[in-house]
Amino acid sequence: MNAPMEKENFKNVFIASGDPDTMQEMCAHTEDIGLSVSGTTSSAKEAFCQSVKCPPDIIIADYVLSDGDALELCQRLKNTDSPPVTVILLPYIN
Repeated sequence: MNAPMEKENFKNVFIASGDPDTMQEMCAHTEDIGLSVSGTTSSAKEAFCQSVKCPPDIIIADYVLSDGDALELCQRLKNTDSPPVTVILLPYIN
């Protein structure tokens, strides 16, 4: 059985959301539980570039981003030398 994940193991969280209000809420909730937001964007391309340049421990992404979707982002990240530990996808709610 795997050991439970401790929040100390996850220090840097990158957030990608196509909606500014959702992004603001995700940042606030992330910081409320004691994690650090290392960056934010509304762009799948920018999320990929920033995640490759300085890999976060966790990526939280809305499904719909300004220039693509989170599944495409995940596929690109999967093919990098150091994919993120965890990617959390959020459904698009309109």
